[in-house]
Amino acid sequence: MARNNVERRQGEAFDLEAADWFEPLEILKSKDDQVGAFYLALAVAYNDIKGIVWFRKHLSPYEPGPHTTEESDGEFNGFGTQLNKYAVAVVHELIVLLQKKKRLVQTEEVQKYFKRLPPKQQRRWNTLFAVATTKGGLKNDKFGMGLSSIRNSMSFHYDTDKLAAGYLGHFDTASKTKSNRYAAVSLGESMERVRFYFADAAVEHGIEQLKSRTDFTRMMRRTISDLNEVLSAVVASYVYDNAQRVNSE
Repeated sequence: MARNNVERRQGEAFDLEAADWFEPLEILKSKDDQVGAFYLALAVAYNDIKGIVWFRKHLSPYEPGPHTTEESDGEFNGFGTQLNKYAVAVVHELIVLLQKKKRLVQTEEVQKYFKRLPPKQQRRWNTLFAVATTKGGLKNDKFGMGLSSIRNSMSFHYDTDKLAAGYLGHFDTASKTKSNRYAAVSLGESMERVRFYFADAAVEHGIEQLKSRTDFTRMMRRTISDLNEVLSAVVASYVYDNAQRVNSE
């Protein structure tokens, strides 16, 4: 019975199209294949963003209600802050990739796959490239504004200076409220019962330079969803154009 329940839950969580199989060395021909390596990197970025979206979706049912404890509120908000941080980090790495590969991206060998995208996705790709390779923002483009906000926000994992600035900004500089009057910790005998809430506060204060946490999260969801539509389409265009489908059996 337990096995059937696991299989049912897996079916609900992982609803994928049947896989097509390709000759692997037609997607990336060799270590010198810069175009293939570039599209491989875009595919990795797509999967990373999809993972963040998936985890956020499956976190949502645990959103605290009016009768939940402060500890549950802190755990839920902490996980949400982590997902925002990971999303910022992925977009940041994608922007760094485009900056490093600017000349390659501008070649016809790469551009031809983007030219095949529907007009809306072409515009989004052009916006992403502009945000990555220029310092300005795109004021009349929600997608561009979202990317610019992510690009300009705090992107870090364990940068001690930035973490300290976020921590002091929350606990020392900001106006006193119930959430920042004291630094909180849940210390139990298992990982499930432990959380350092003050660390979440440091990250959240640093990453959240917009109107509010809710606005940032909403903008993040919309932006990375739009971004992944572009990545999915262009990687598929590259793979199906270059690699021969084979029978996996």
